Amino acid sequence: VDSNTNPVLARPSPRELSSHQLRILLNASNLKGKQLISLLLSGLSVDEAAFLAPDQIDLKTATITVRGKAPRTIPISSSLKSLLDRSDGRPAWNLDDPGLLIDLSAALVCAAVDSGLPEPQDITAEVIRHSYIAYLVRQGLRLSDLEQIAGYLEPSVISSYGAYSPPQQGRHIYEIELLHPALVNSA
Repeated sequence: VDSNTNPVLARPSPRELSSHQLRILLNASNLKGKQLISLLLSGLSVDEAAFLAPDQIDLKTATITVRGKAPRTIPISSSLKSLLDRSDGRPAWNLDDPGLLIDLSAALVCAAVDSGLPEPQDITAEVIRHSYIAYLVRQGLRLSDLEQIAGYLEPSVISSYGAYSPPQQGRHIYEIELLHPALVNSA
């Protein structure tokens, strides 16, 4: 495929944040930002996180049931559970807010600027989500299993993650650590 005719292939890889940088970002965030970042680092897309209804969150079983184009059940880390407990088991934002995505984007911008990380304008929900997916693939997760955690991804996006995959045979979901290191003991 000619990268001059396919804009998806021509795009450089998104920025990736280290576990340390993600912890700094979490620490600089308000509750809304912490929840959003934690949801992105758990496998949800920004739209799935933004429109997460309270009935999709089960704190007793520590799972989130994602509906829509890529239905799946995601485990909730203890730090995310603690964050959701602080807002009565639901996201800290109003699902009916017509400017919800802009509001969540602003929470990320504030966290990025307040964190002191370099190039805060480049720290987006997509960068955080990419950092999580790259973390999974680097552990050797089979690319064919990626959508069970991260939801629907364009075929070209899935194949682009092959660059992060180690040379051995792919590992099943139960063989890798789903909890991103940035979420360990952060609440």
